[in-house]
Amino acid sequence: MTHIETNEHFWTCPRSIDILTTIFKKHELIYRSTVINNVDKDKVNIDDINFNIPLFTGFNSPITSILDAPEIHCLLINMIPNCILEPLKAAKFHKKLIKKLLLSFLFDLHRDIYKLLWKTRNLEWKEYKRTNGITKKSFVKRPKQQRKKCRIDNDNDSSNIRNYNTMLQFPP
Repeated sequence: MTHIETNEHFWTCPRSIDILTTIFKKHELIYRSTVINNVDKDKVNIDDINFNIPLFTGFNSPITSILDAPEIHCLLINMIPNCILEPLKAAKFHKKLIKKLLLSFLFDLHRDIYKLLWKTRNLEWKEYKRTNGITKKSFVKRPKQQRKKCRIDNDNDSSNIRNYNTMLQFPP
């Protein structure tokens, strides 16, 4: 580990971004084939369905932080961006089928993120602790220090709010 392992570093780490890119590119193809395989070709022309949604095109430009791709960030915090529903609605699927396909897709996507990103990083962290002699007991016995909270308040960033407002449009 060359950097201090924090949540902020985790989402700005080039290795994490590369792993997420690979996962989302794979699942873009799965998503596309799921829609195409379930569409009623007599009712809907497949060419009329726009699959270029920000959830997948977000990786086409450089990402230095997960906040550079708000739709991806939204999905990673277990929210569903509207853009993922657009091809399903364009395919004129009924709500029950949308729910079934979407839940299956999201389950597989999150399982890959867990296996390829979280689990791998967790194993690396355990190895780092073992190498450096960090034990559960050493965490308990370390001197308690008063630390100043150094939190960056991204909640008040107007661009952050704007991105989420455009993503999460609720019906009237």
